[in-house]
Amino acid sequence: MTALWQQKQVEIATNGHGLNGDNNWQASGISIDSRTITNGDLFIALVGDNNNGHDYIKMAADNGAVAAMVDQKHAKKITSPPIPLLIVKDTTQGLTDLAKAARSRSKAKIIAITGSVGKTGTKEALALVFNKIGKCHATIGNLNSQIGLPLTLARMPANTDFGVFELGMDQPLQISRLSMILRPDVAIITTVAPVHMQFFKDITAIADAKSEIFKGLVKGGVAILQREHPLFHHLHLNANDYGVEDSNIISFGAHIDADVRLEKYSMDQNHSQIKAILNNKSFNNKIVEYDLGITGIHQIINSLAILAVIAKISYDNTDAIKILKTIKPLQGRGKFSKIKIANGNGNGNNIIFSMIDESYNASPIAMRAALKTMSNHKISNDGRYIAVLGDMLELGKDSKKIHINLVNDIIKNKIDLLFTTGADMAYLSAAMAKKIKTLHANDSASLIKPLINTIKFGDIIMIKGSLGSNMRVIVNALLRLDKAANCNGQKEQNNAI
Repeated sequence: MTALWQQKQVEIATNGHGLNGDNNWQASGISIDSRTITNGDLFIALVGDNNNGHDYIKMAADNGAVAAMVDQKHAKKITSPPIPLLIVKDTTQGLTDLAKAARSRSKAKIIAITGSVGKTGTKEALALVFNKIGKCHATIGNLNSQIGLPLTLARMPANTDFGVFELGMDQPLQISRLSMILRPDVAIITTVAPVHMQFFKDITAIADAKSEIFKGLVKGGVAILQREHPLFHHLHLNANDYGVEDSNIISFGAHIDADVRLEKYSMDQNHSQIKAILNNKSFNNKIVEYDLGITGIHQIINSLAILAVIAKISYDNTDAIKILKTIKPLQGRGKFSKIKIANGNGNGNNIIFSMIDESYNASPIAMRAALKTMSNHKISNDGRYIAVLGDMLELGKDSKKIHINLVNDIIKNKIDLLFTTGADMAYLSAAMAKKIKTLHANDSASLIKPLINTIKFGDIIMIKGSLGSNMRVIVNALLRLDKAANCNGQKEQNNAI
């Protein structure tokens, strides 16, 4: 077992102490969930609104935990602990202290990423690149919260070369706290959009909350911003206010003044070819041409932020840039699939169509980008562009208006058919009813049958909505069609043999 933390290290980091007679344990991992403990983990018993980790110490021990971090109040009630205890004043603070200790002992270059959209894809791409050129530790899934980020940082091995961390928020001051724990060398804001509006006065307030990522930047740290964003200058000034020098603010995008500027691009179904100019003295105005394993102008723009990080801190730009070709879209975030419906028209012929899975989440800016990406794919024969859209959630009092404002994007991107679900998408459906064929349902599952009955050969279907809209059930239903068609084909092949 490789030790991530020794008992004495944890005690020093958290100002905690063990009970008399406890073994000098060492932990190979950190966990806050007794159900997912692996052998060698230190279990941190957090106290939440609905669950108290101190109630699950025995389960953690049974699943292989070597020790448990507990608070003083609960330690008094544990008479016969099944594993050694490390006692701290507060376990949430103990986790934070351990995260800070992990940061202090590491020489890794730390990259922090936030943004209304694009942060997870950017994080995954950077992690892919840095894993090829060194030892990289990155946020897993969406562990980007007030608990998730400290947990991820506490799990970072001491010999890490690169750390890539996603910072999420839905209210002011959350990112500020995370940034101070993380103390990044590089901070990226992918973009700012009107999401979580119930907690903010306007989009400028969201920009200010995102700018909190600069608070924890180390001295000489780098801020990376999207140049064409309407609030670029506001974000730039915010970075200055947090102590970031102008020379360490790197902009990216298609804007003529961007430090990492998109010169031109082309796309097919699964790849993008990009030419960019590193238009900055520190980059020597270098021209870079590279392939990207995903499509969509929003993905291409975000790849420029990745390029900026590589150019700023990577010791081998050429090899790192080549890795971008291997990036693949994440589930629910733009994955493109060809799907076959066996005997789809009842006369023995198969129907083959394309699906773009954008079901993981949605915001106005991401919805517009997804519609544009779909329209950039060429349809074959008599195929059509079909948009299947669920509600964009957490948009506040203007949600109805924001949904209706997608009308121009539907028309501009030449969408042929519109399927919608959710209370606010009903308004968009009504607004489009006299322009194109539409169908609205109160829940996503009710769209499955009419959608399948509508599909023709060559159609391109894009499915998108906030996670709470449950658009994944539609994606799964279409994927099952392809699985059934392939299974039938396999049976026919076996019978022929």
